[in-house]
Parts: sequence; C-alpha cells; structure tokens
Amino acid sequence: MNKDTACEHCGTKKVEVISPISGNKLLAYNCKCLDEIEKQKAEDEIKRLNEQKRNKIFSNAKLPKRYLKLNFDNIQKNPNVLKAIDYIKDFKPDTDYSISLIGDVGTGKTVILTCICKYLLENKKSALFIDFSRLLDRVMATYSPNSKETEQDIYDWLLSYDFIAFDDLGREKYTDKRLEIAFKIFNDLYNNEKNIAFSSNAEMLDKLKAIPDFNAIIDRLRQTCKYNLQFKGASLR
Repeated sequence: MNKDTACEHCGTKKVEVISPISGNKLLAYNCKCLDEIEKQKAEDEIKRLNEQKRNKIFSNAKLPKRYLKLNFDNIQKNPNVLKAIDYIKDFKPDTDYSISLIGDVGTGKTVILTCICKYLLENKKSALFIDFSRLLDRVMATYSPNSKETEQDIYDWLLSYDFIAFDDLGREKYTDKRLEIAFKIFNDLYNNEKNIAFSSNAEMLDKLKAIPDFNAIIDRLRQTCKYNLQFKGASLR
C-alpha cells in the first residue's frame, strides 16, 4: 500500500482536492480514520486524567494497603456487613450521620470500615481512614517551631472530608494536652455535623471511660452514631 495515495490505516484511496489557499491540487483522506484516531486520543487522555484523579483521591483517603482489594461485592455478607451496606445507601454528607463498630479484635471491623470508605470514594464522596493516635501526634507536632502546618490547618483538613473513619479508638495514650486536642477534634466534627465512623473494643472503651474528661467525647459520639454495629466471636485473622 502506498501511504501517499491511500490511507495507511484502512487502505481507502485518497481523493484529489483543490487547496482553497494555493489553488494547487492535493490528495486528501477520503475516510474517517484521522477523526477516529484523534477521538480515541482524546478519550484516552480523559481516561488517563480520570485514573490519575482517582488514584490521588484514593491516596488521600489513606486506606490500609492490606485491604485495598476488598469491597462490599467480594466479602462475606454477614449481618454487620448488611447493616453497613444499609448505612452507605442512606449516606449524605454533613448530616451528623455516623456509625460505630464495637467488638473483639480480628472480627472484621477494619475490613468494613475500609469497604465503607471505598464505596463512598467510588461514589464521588471524600473519605479519610486514619489512626487517631497518629492524628494526635500530627497535631502535637504543629507546636514545634519547625512545623510547616498549624493546628488549625489540620482541623480544616479534617473538615474538608465527607466521611472520617477512626480505626481502633482507645489505643492511643493521653496526656492533658492530647486530651484537649482530642476534644477539639471531636467537638469540631460534631459542631460541623460531619459523618464519622470509629471502631473500638469494650476494653478500649472502658479505658476511655475511666478518663473523666473523655466522657464528653463519648457523649458526642453517642449522639451522632445512628448505626451501632456489635462484633462478637473468634478472630478471623
């Protein structure tokens, strides 16, 4: 095939046309190949940018790598999973519509939290999965003169999400300052009607309840959690 006289993609012969500028005779494509190629390039670029945006969204969510392949379609549908699915179907941002997951270690709390976050992300909601102890450490670090962010920066960052999941609440250790920060965080989320989730177990909650000033936080959580999932049984790990 002579690519000078025919389309190199489909073989259609080119046609002779007169240039409106020079008046010279030219050979022009007599097919839609170039249009289709440009269209495909544009679609591929949109797909690439969407995938890039999706990867950034998932990266910002800080989901645990171990559970990234799990979702509500490929995990066992036990009663707690079904309740969690009911929860996300009714989800609306900034409605003070939260969920707690309380139970023994290894019974699936973190898996369900991850699946909730993934579902919301796939449905164009922003979600954050975070260890509360690390969050307290990050706020404490802002008091350093070398810090590149302020305490308020972190509070504003949290409020930018539609859904915040705190895993293993109660494992963190408290000083007076860390307790003050914890109250600020939960109070901000409460006052802004943010939807949150937290997982814990009875032992960790008892430890928190033994801290007098933490009862105000627990009271906030009780008021916001419309769904309360209880996990029992042997560890699945």
